[in-house]
Amino acid sequence: MRLYRKTILFFIGVIAFQSILTILLITYLTSRANLADAQKGLEDESAVLYEGLNAWKRQLWISLITITNDRQFPRQFVRDRERSLRELLLLSKADAVAVKDPRGVGITTLSQTSPGVFTLADVQGLTRGRDHPYIELVSIRGSLCLLGASALSWPGGRPDVFLLKRLDNEFCSQLTLNRNSLVALLRGAQVLASTLPPGAAVGFDPRGMRTFDVQLYDRPLGGGRYNATFLRLGRLDPSADGEELFLATFVSNEPFNQKLLELDRAILLVSVAAALLTMLMGLFFSRNITHPIGELLGAMGRIRDGALDTQVQAPGGYEIGRLFDGFNDMARELAASRAASHSALQETVLLKEYNENIVNSIRAGIAIVNSDLVLEKANHSFLSTFGLEASRAVGAPLTYLDIDVIDEIIVERIFAIFRRETRYHQQVSRSRAGRVYEIRLYPFYSVEGEFHEGSGCVLMVDDISARTELEEKIFQAEKLSTISMLSAGMAHEINNPLGSILTNVQNLMDEESHPDRRVSLKWIEQETRRIARVVQELLNFASADSAHAPGSDVNEVVTEVAGLMRRSLGRDPGIRIEERLAPGLPPSAVSTDELKQVVINLLRNSIQAISGEGRIVVLTRAASAGGIELAVADTGSGIPREIVPRIFDPFFTTKRNREGTGLGLSVVYGIVNKHHGSIDVRSREGRGACICLRLPAMAATGRGAA
Repeated sequence: MRLYRKTILFFIGVIAFQSILTILLITYLTSRANLADAQKGLEDESAVLYEGLNAWKRQLWISLITITNDRQFPRQFVRDRERSLRELLLLSKADAVAVKDPRGVGITTLSQTSPGVFTLADVQGLTRGRDHPYIELVSIRGSLCLLGASALSWPGGRPDVFLLKRLDNEFCSQLTLNRNSLVALLRGAQVLASTLPPGAAVGFDPRGMRTFDVQLYDRPLGGGRYNATFLRLGRLDPSADGEELFLATFVSNEPFNQKLLELDRAILLVSVAAALLTMLMGLFFSRNITHPIGELLGAMGRIRDGALDTQVQAPGGYEIGRLFDGFNDMARELAASRAASHSALQETVLLKEYNENIVNSIRAGIAIVNSDLVLEKANHSFLSTFGLEASRAVGAPLTYLDIDVIDEIIVERIFAIFRRETRYHQQVSRSRAGRVYEIRLYPFYSVEGEFHEGSGCVLMVDDISARTELEEKIFQAEKLSTISMLSAGMAHEINNPLGSILTNVQNLMDEESHPDRRVSLKWIEQETRRIARVVQELLNFASADSAHAPGSDVNEVVTEVAGLMRRSLGRDPGIRIEERLAPGLPPSAVSTDELKQVVINLLRNSIQAISGEGRIVVLTRAASAGGIELAVADTGSGIPREIVPRIFDPFFTTKRNREGTGLGLSVVYGIVNKHHGSIDVRSREGRGACICLRLPAMAATGRGAA
């Protein structure tokens, strides 16, 4: 039924639109025709009324000329004045006739059809302004009148004769007698006489007219609609600047409006009939088309809800029946296709989940980027390695992510793979946090086994920090082992000649009395002893026997060594040594002498790294698994990143002018490594360095031995 309602509403809307358009068009065309007819009728009616006014003028004029040229009228007037004037009234059809001696001699005679309309005083105020007969409009006691004036030829004088015709409402009624129009005489905007309904206002001021006449159409007047025309009649006093007189003609516009109304009603009736016919036709077609389509829509809705076994019964119509049969076939095929696609989808989902689980189970970080360096896919290891969130990382440019190991070389190699300049790239990068990563790049092939720009590039990142650290430790241990064996042999070989040299030098010093030669021998003795100390350090470095060494109190050793170092800094008070020692630490497995060597070497390196003022902090605290942590941090120049792996190499030094032997940190490394401890180096170049030692405790060592 929804389609039926839409169809009915559509056709009704079309009919309504067509009706409105037809009404507007016919109204427009009819209005134009009515306007032409109204203009023609208004012009004709105005001409008739104007001609009626002029007819009265002509009647007065003819009567005036007749009296003026009649030689018998003066004699008749003398014999019978009243009779003569009545005959003149009948001849002229005027309202009043007056004879007046202009010299004031004689009696003014007045005769009128209606007694009391004019008085002798009104007549005595009249004057003839021209020598010849004439007719003009005058106002007598507020009433508009036609005045005809002439002079009679009498013996002994020329008396004036006046014909008066009052232009009042009755006169206007005579003009519009048996006519379908209204008339009004206006003086300016003032109505002097009219056939208008009482209280009706003209609604137009003709004083602003610039032409002889003005026509107005469909104006309200006395509860109706009228067409009006205004004609100029001249002025009351042509010689003076008096107000103008106008003849207004009003013709009713109701016939034309009624014609339009009847046309609109006819069109509306036709439209309503067409709408009813459309509804009947729509009802007829709905039973044969809309209802079957509604059933088909309902079946489609059931299929959309999942009922793919839906079937509809075909009606009797041939086309509709074929449509229903096609729908049933489509529903059966759709059910079979959905079953097959559902099975394939389940297999695809399982395969996708299986592949994703494989990728996410790989410990190496794997990511795929496209030719725009946008990260399209990443496994859990890649995201967790660099602390990324999948929702923010996937879909973002690789260069926008905070991955410090992805440098310009990696980006250039990725573009090289997309340009097919290389098929593989591998490099090792170290992060700002000190982690070491092995980065490998591969082209990502499509399903068809081909590589193109839209395929992508595989970025594999493997954290090899532990392996690198182990390799470095093994390499360092191998170097130390080799150097230890060499140092032990060299120390024994050097000690014997050194002892002989030192003995002979001391004998020579006892026998020598010359001051200069004694000074030279003194220098030889000092340098020989210096060589002996270096050899002793080599022996200590090579020594690996710690089983006989008793434990040591870390805090006590730090306090003692720090005090000695402060006294040695008496000449350089700009360097401060602070101690932050945790109480209650267990004894360390490192002997007291070895621990003193470790602390002395670390503090000496920190002091030498500070130029000017600075601070050294020595910190101890309990570590996990029963160990002890000893850290020495300074605010010196720091250790350059590229030489951090070499600082524990024997004889490696950055000091100038032979200030060091390069064995200090090697001795520290050897002692800590001998007791199975660990060393961690953190440095920021230009801002200082921190060396943290993890030493075993005596209790932990004893348990390990047991």
